[in-house]
Amino acid sequence: MAAETTPPLDFRHRIGPRRAEQRQQPEPTVEAEAEPKTVHPAEPAEVVSESGTGRFASLPSLVASGALFLLVFLFFWISVNPFIDLTDPTSQTPSESAGVLNQVAGILLAALSAVSLAFGAWRHTKSLAVPLFLAPLAWFLLAAGLSVDPALSARRYVLTFLIIVQVVNVLLMPGDRRLFAAFLGISVLAVLAICYGGVIFWPSHSIHSADDILEPMHAGHWRGSFLHKNAAGGAMALAVIVSIYVGRAFNGAFGWLLGIASAFFLFATVSKTAIALLPVSLLLSELLLRLPSAPTRSAIVVAVLALFGLFTVGSVVLPPVHTMLAAISSDPTYTNRTEIWSYALSKLGERPLIGHGFEAFWRSDSVFYSATETFASQAANGHDGYLDILLTTGLPGLVLALGAFVVQPILDLNRSLADRKDPSTTAFFTRIWMFCLLSAFLESIFLNNTPGWFMFLLAIIGLRFLACARVIVAAPEAAR
Repeated sequence: MAAETTPPLDFRHRIGPRRAEQRQQPEPTVEAEAEPKTVHPAEPAEVVSESGTGRFASLPSLVASGALFLLVFLFFWISVNPFIDLTDPTSQTPSESAGVLNQVAGILLAALSAVSLAFGAWRHTKSLAVPLFLAPLAWFLLAAGLSVDPALSARRYVLTFLIIVQVVNVLLMPGDRRLFAAFLGISVLAVLAICYGGVIFWPSHSIHSADDILEPMHAGHWRGSFLHKNAAGGAMALAVIVSIYVGRAFNGAFGWLLGIASAFFLFATVSKTAIALLPVSLLLSELLLRLPSAPTRSAIVVAVLALFGLFTVGSVVLPPVHTMLAAISSDPTYTNRTEIWSYALSKLGERPLIGHGFEAFWRSDSVFYSATETFASQAANGHDGYLDILLTTGLPGLVLALGAFVVQPILDLNRSLADRKDPSTTAFFTRIWMFCLLSAFLESIFLNNTPGWFMFLLAIIGLRFLACARVIVAAPEAAR
């Protein structure tokens, strides 16, 4: 995991003013070893230096931006309510106070992010105004208006929009690849320090125990600051992917440190889903990055997602698939997920086109406190991100979401690979994208305040920014 020695890439397409002296400069010569830099296609190019400090004019400005990056990262990864006591019966019921605190924190960080964008790289956000991104936002707004609980859906829709603002700022704020990787590395290090600190100093709130109210069978499995070992496992798998990028784009030794610490914690969670999907997503991403054919690359993504869908939720709908799983798997129910999926599909029939309302089904009073013969009504989510979108926004919502989550990123990835846009950053976004797409078949990572949703948005928006860049070469003095 050796760090790259090429000049840092301004993957957020930094632009410069139209100055007379810039127009009079001779054409830059191509440095043999220099990696191309990218800039926004609609603006003049500004050559960046190897310092990688981007638009930050002073150390205080750099520190302030790094602090905002860290706060946003911790908001999604650690949450406003970490280290839940799972032996407390009230820990599994919806908490109004936690919801209010989460909303306040989200609004504050979004406001700071908006200010940062206003004084920085806000002009680059226009590349996000594409039909495949805008269409699901419009449909989700309609679903919120026709929700069984319009007030709840409206609040969660606004929070989703605020999350997007924070992710966009996190991508555009650093200024170049090296600084972006450094911010990511420091943020993951902070998460690891908090999680390991909890295991060492507060094990009763960071390791599952036999006294847990709902799932005492997980006793001894690490969860850190997260509510559940599976959530911790998914986060640590994402941290491993971040460590690869940090090692190649910032510092090799730092990347190895993060990678080893994240992998050890991942195995301590005993999260089968994350442990199994991490190598699968890394291998699949490597295949996609190496394939020269864009149609073949697109076909592989669609085929893999179709197979995962068939052998997860599809096993509930198609008895032959369930029979096949029972013959080859020791747990064809995916740890009782199939009961939750069956319950969700039964409720889908009540409102198949518009859904129950944007993010207005699970943990709503009408569902959580309903008298049913299954535990599924009290589930925190559907344990399938695609099914949750289908349940809450209807069939059109799922189709439009797939356009934003799958089709647009494929188009952007193909374009970036064809133009050879920043290989290390393209690979990083692709690995995150693939891991989240596959994980979403067994966990609900979409449209919520989780590490998975934050990193998934980071990946698909990041791929969009890369695709919208044009390639230039650095002047010799900037490349050295």
